[in-house]
Amino acid sequence: MARASFELPLMTHNGRPDTLQTAPKDNRNAQKAGANWRDAELQPLHTEPGLSTVTETKMARETTPLTTDATFSERAQNGQSGGSKWRPFWLHSRVLLLFLAFFIGCMIALPVLLSYSSKYKGITEVQQGFEKPWRFISIAAQYLIRFIVLTLVAIFWNRVELQVLRYAPWIAVQPNQPLDRAMLDLDYVSMMPPVALFQSLKNRHFLVFTAVLTSIICKAQIVLSPSLFFSETTRFTYPTEIQLLDSFDTSFDVQQDIREGTGNTAEKTGPYYNSRAVRKFDLELPFGVSQDAAYQTFSSGADGTGTRGTTQAPVTATVDALFMDIECLKLENYTASRNRTEEGIFYANLELKFEQCDQPLSVSSLFFYIQDSNVTTLVPPNFWAIETLSENHCSILPTQFSPFIYYGALPRGNITEDTSTIEMEAFGALMCAPKSWISEVRVTDNGVSPIVSSWEFEQPRPFNVSLWDIIPGSLSNDMGHWFPNQARGSSGAIGPVNVESRLWGRTPVANDTSLYQTNILYEATRNMTKYFGPMAAHYRLKLSNDSSYGHGYTTVARLRLKANRGVCIAMTVLFSLSATVALWSIVSLRRNLKPWHRDPATILGSMIFFDRQNVDQAPSMESLLDKPASTLPEQSNSTYTMLPLRTWVRSTYLIYVMGLIVALAITLHISQSAIGLTTIDQTTSPLWLASLPALAMAIVSLYATSCDTAVRDIAILSKLSSTPCNAMEIDMSLLDMLGFTALYYSLRLRLYTVTVTQLLAIVCGVLVSLSGILYSSQHSPKSTPISFEPTSWFGYRTPLVDPVETYMDLQPNEYEVTRNDLSSLVLAQNTSTIKYPQWTYRDLVFPSFAIDEAVQFWDSGTSVRVTLPAARLTPDCIHINNTAVEKTITCPNGTEVSYNLTSLSRSTGYYASMVSGERTPGVIRLACDLEADELDDRTWTYLDQTYSWGWISNPGANHSTEWSCNYTWAEVPTVVTFHFVDGKAQIDYDNPPTAAYDQSKPYDPPFSIPIFSQAYTAVYGAVFPQFNLPNSDALQVGYEFAYLVEPFGSIKLEDLADANQEEKILDALHFSRAQIAAQLANLEHRLALNETSGAQPAQHGKLPLIEGSLTDGDRYRLIQSFEITMALIVLLSIFFVVNLWALISAALMHFLASKFPLLLDLELKGKGHHGLNSIRMTDSLLSESNYADYLPKNAALLSLRELYNQLAGVSFRMGRFWRKDTKTAVYTVGVLDNSNLQPLDK
Repeated sequence: MARASFELPLMTHNGRPDTLQTAPKDNRNAQKAGANWRDAELQPLHTEPGLSTVTETKMARETTPLTTDATFSERAQNGQSGGSKWRPFWLHSRVLLLFLAFFIGCMIALPVLLSYSSKYKGITEVQQGFEKPWRFISIAAQYLIRFIVLTLVAIFWNRVELQVLRYAPWIAVQPNQPLDRAMLDLDYVSMMPPVALFQSLKNRHFLVFTAVLTSIICKAQIVLSPSLFFSETTRFTYPTEIQLLDSFDTSFDVQQDIREGTGNTAEKTGPYYNSRAVRKFDLELPFGVSQDAAYQTFSSGADGTGTRGTTQAPVTATVDALFMDIECLKLENYTASRNRTEEGIFYANLELKFEQCDQPLSVSSLFFYIQDSNVTTLVPPNFWAIETLSENHCSILPTQFSPFIYYGALPRGNITEDTSTIEMEAFGALMCAPKSWISEVRVTDNGVSPIVSSWEFEQPRPFNVSLWDIIPGSLSNDMGHWFPNQARGSSGAIGPVNVESRLWGRTPVANDTSLYQTNILYEATRNMTKYFGPMAAHYRLKLSNDSSYGHGYTTVARLRLKANRGVCIAMTVLFSLSATVALWSIVSLRRNLKPWHRDPATILGSMIFFDRQNVDQAPSMESLLDKPASTLPEQSNSTYTMLPLRTWVRSTYLIYVMGLIVALAITLHISQSAIGLTTIDQTTSPLWLASLPALAMAIVSLYATSCDTAVRDIAILSKLSSTPCNAMEIDMSLLDMLGFTALYYSLRLRLYTVTVTQLLAIVCGVLVSLSGILYSSQHSPKSTPISFEPTSWFGYRTPLVDPVETYMDLQPNEYEVTRNDLSSLVLAQNTSTIKYPQWTYRDLVFPSFAIDEAVQFWDSGTSVRVTLPAARLTPDCIHINNTAVEKTITCPNGTEVSYNLTSLSRSTGYYASMVSGERTPGVIRLACDLEADELDDRTWTYLDQTYSWGWISNPGANHSTEWSCNYTWAEVPTVVTFHFVDGKAQIDYDNPPTAAYDQSKPYDPPFSIPIFSQAYTAVYGAVFPQFNLPNSDALQVGYEFAYLVEPFGSIKLEDLADANQEEKILDALHFSRAQIAAQLANLEHRLALNETSGAQPAQHGKLPLIEGSLTDGDRYRLIQSFEITMALIVLLSIFFVVNLWALISAALMHFLASKFPLLLDLELKGKGHHGLNSIRMTDSLLSESNYADYLPKNAALLSLRELYNQLAGVSFRMGRFWRKDTKTAVYTVGVLDNSNLQPLDK
C-alpha cells in the first residue's frame, strides 16, 4: 500500500518558498526488498552558504556531556540486558500496590479517625490560653495533609494517569492483542480530562477511563481536605476530690426555737432578707440553695484549700439536699354557731368540711370581742388562727408531722351580747400537713449560678425537722412573724397572708374581704414554703463540716481538633472507589500489559518499535498503518502551534492575570482602610472564604501547567529541530518525568523553554496553596458616634401623701415600701450575685437617657458605651476623740447651744453606733427647740454622721474610736456599657462600669440626700436590716453596723476592737451609705425633664447631650492578608512578565523573521503537530527516515549501555531533508552525515 509523507514548505536559495512533494516511497518496504540506503548515491539538492556538513557530522558524533551523566550511566548499568523486558515505571504492579495500600489505609483510617474523634470528642487538644497558636497548628495540620500528602499522591497518580494515556495505544498493538485501527489515531495525552473520559468510554478503553477518573478523585480529595478537620471548644469531665463543707442538723430543737421566738438576730432573719432580695431584685440564689431545696455546699480538693467551680471549669458533685413541701386541702363548706359568751368574749363553734376529707373538723378556737351595737369601730372584728391538730383528720395528707389548720374570719356586722348566730362576710380555711425529706442531688457549681438536678429514681429519706415550724421565726418583726399555734384578731391579718401582702408593699386591712378567700390562703401558704423553706434550711439547719470528703468531677473546656463527619464519609467513599480502581488496574495491567524490550513512546524507542526486526510489533501492524493518503491528516508543521501555546490564549490569560493583580491590590486597600472587605456571618464556612481565590488561582495554575505539559511534550522534538541529538537524548521524554526532574534535565539539555515553563508551573502551584489562606474571618466590632438626650435630672420630689399621715393611718407609704425592699438588697449583696435596678450600679446612680429610642435596631451583639456623670455620695471624715462628742450648735437665730451627740456610758463587750451630726436638721431642731416643720430633712443637701465603735472591758476601755463624716453628692465620670437583654438596654455586667473616682467634683446642681437614718424608721421605714448579732458580746452593735459584720458583711466582730481595721470599717460604712443613697435617689429624687423640684434649684436648666458610641459586637469582617496578598502579587507578576516577554518575542520574531538571543519562544510554532503522540503520527514522522541503516541488529534486545555505545557516533535531527535517491524533500527525523539524506534547514 502506498504511504504518503508530509507536504512541506521549502526555502529556496532566493528566499522564496517552494513546495516539494515527497515521493510515495516506503523505505521500510525497500528494506524488506533488500535495498541498502547506505549504498545509495545521494546528492544534496541545496546547501546553505556556510553550512559545513563535515563539521556538523563531527560535532554530532562527539559524545555530549549528557552521556556521562550519573543517572544515565546507572540506567545503562542497571538497564535490561538482551533478554530483559521493559515496562513503564508507574505501571509496575509494585507501584500500583503502593497506591492500593495507601487508598485502603486511608479508607480504614478515616472511619477510625472519625470514630475516635466522636468517642473522645476530638483527636487532640491544647491547653487553655493557646487558642491562637493552636488555630495556627490546626491550619498547619490541614495544609500538611492537603498539600504534602494528598497533593503528592495526586502528583504521583498523575504519573500513572499520564503513562496510561501515553502507553494505552502501544499496549493495544502488542502481539496477541486484538488490534484496533481507531487506537492508532488516538492521542489521549493531548486531550482534556472530560474528552479523555468520553473517548475512553466510547472506545471501551476502561483502563484509560479509570486512570483519569482516579486522577479526578484525587483532586477532589484535595478540595475536601481543608474541611476534614475543624477546631471546636469541647467540655471534658475529670474526676476530682471534693470536700463537703456542711451537713444538715438532725438534732435541731424546733420547740426550743419556737420558745425563743424570732430573737431578731441575723441568724434567724437571714432567710427572710435573702428571699426578699431574690424576689425583688432578681438576684442569684446563694450557693447551697436552689428553687426547691437546700443542699450541701462543697469545694474541689480534699486538702482544705479547694475552691468553688468557675464558668470555665464547673465542679459537679452528688450531695444531700433537704426538700420540704406542704400539702393543703381547701375548704369546701363550713358552719359557724354560738358557743358561749364569757367576760366580754363571744366564743363560736366551727364545723369545717375540707375537700377530699370524709369527716368535718370541729373547731372551738374562734372568738370575737363583744362590741357595743351603737358604736362603729374603726377596725371591724376579725379573727385569724393557725392551729396545730393533735391528729390527722384526713388520710390523704402526709403523716410525717402534725397537720394544722389556717383560717381567717370576717363577721358581718358587730358582735354584741345579743348575737345568736354568726354570719360571715368572708371566711377561708385550709388544712395542711408539711413534710421534709433528704434526697441526693447532682449539683454543678459554676461559681455564679449552680445547677441542681435530682436523681430520678433516688429513694428519699425522711428528715425529722419540720421546716414549716422554723419559717415563722425566720421573719423580721416588721413583716408579721407568727407562732405555730396562734389565734387572735388583727388589724389586718396574721400568718402567710400577712407576710405575702407586706412583701408586695401592701399592709393588710381587716375589712379587705379578699384576704379571707381560701385561694388567697392557699397561694400564700404555698409561697411561704417555696420562697422561705430552702433559705430557712440553708441558714438554720446546717452544721459546718471539715472532715467529710467525697468524689465528684470537674468539667473543663478544651480546644479540640475534630474530624468532620460528612467530609470523612465522603473521603472514605472516594478512597474506597480509588482502591477499587487501583485493584482493577493492577489486574488489568497484569493481564494486558506485556513488557516491551524498549520504551516505544520515545523517538528512539519508536524507531526500534517500527524496525522490521522488532519482536514487540504485532504481525498485522503494517496493514493497519497502511492507508490511503487522503485519510492522513493534513500537516502544516511550519505553522501548527499547540492550543495552550497560541498567542490569543496567552493574551487572554495575560489580561486575566493583570485583572487579578489589580483586583488584589484594590481589595487589599479596601481591606486595610475599611478593616475588612465585607461584613460576614460568624458561621461563614472557611471553605467559602478559600474557594473563590483558590478557583481564581487554579485557573492561572491550570494554564501554566497546560503550557508546561505542552512544552515538555515537544521538548525533544524542538531540540531535534534546532540541534543534533545523540541516541541517549532522543531516548528520553521530559513529559514522563516528575517536575523537578524535568527542571533538572531541562537545564542539562539547555532546553530553557522547558525550564521557564516548569518554573512557572511550580510558582503557580504555590499560588493555589497560598490562596487558601488569603482571606480570614476576624472579629471586628464597629463603633459609631452617637448622642443621647437626657430624660431625667436629680432634685426633690414632693410626696403626694405626707408619710406622717400614712403612718398615723397605719398604712405603708412609698418611702416605707422602698426602704423595706432595699434592706434586703443591702443584706444580700455579699451572698448573691446582684443585678442592680436600671440606671444604678453599686454606689453610683446615673442620669437616664433615651437609649432605646436612639438605637432603633438592637441585637445580642449591639452595645452602647457612654461616659455618664454619675452621682455618688462622697464622705469627708475627721477623727475625733471621746470628748469631742459634746458639740456646739449654731441655731437659725444665731444663738449657740451645746449638745451631747452620744453617751459614753457603755457596758462591757463590743459596741458600734451611728448618730446624726451637729449639722443635721433633726439635731438642730432638738438642740434649738424648733418646731417639727422647720428645717425639712428631705431637702438637705448634705448628711452629717458620727460613728463610734470599740470594745469595752472592765475596768476600762480597751479600744474606742469616733469619726465624724460629712457626706455630699459628687459627680464621678463613669464609663458604662449597655447591651440588649430581654427587649431593653441594660448595664453589661460582664463589662461593668468603670468610675474615675480621682476625677470627682461636686455635683452641680446639688440635690437633697434621701432620708435613711435609723431615727426615721417609724415613718420612713427601715433601710437597715432589723436584726441583732447573735453573739452575747455584741448586744451593743446597732442596726447600722450589724449587717456589715460576718456572715453577711466583710467585717469580723473582732475588727471593732482593732485599731488597724479602722480604714476597713470606714470603707464598708462609706460604701453602704453611698449604695443606699444611690438606690434611694434613683427612686425618689429622679425627676422627669418637665418636673419641678421641691427644693432649689427648681428647674434643671440646660442639660448637655450624652455622648457615646454604638458598637456592633457581632460584626465579623472578611480580612485580606497583607503578606499573602504581596506574595500572590509577586508570583502573578512573575507569571505576567514572563508571558508578556513571550508575546513580545513572538511579535518580534513574526515581524523581523529573525531570532535574537534574549527572545523567549513559547509558541514553538512548527515543533509539534496535531495528534503528536498517536502511533500513526509517529509512524508518519519516521517513515521517510534513514534510522534503520544505523540501528544495530536486534537493537531491541541490547542493553542500554550496549545500544548507546553502538550509536555513540550517530547524530539525529528533525527537519527537512533531501532524498537523493527519490529526488524528493521529506520531513522526518534523520541521521546526519548521510550522503543519501541531506538536511535542508540551517
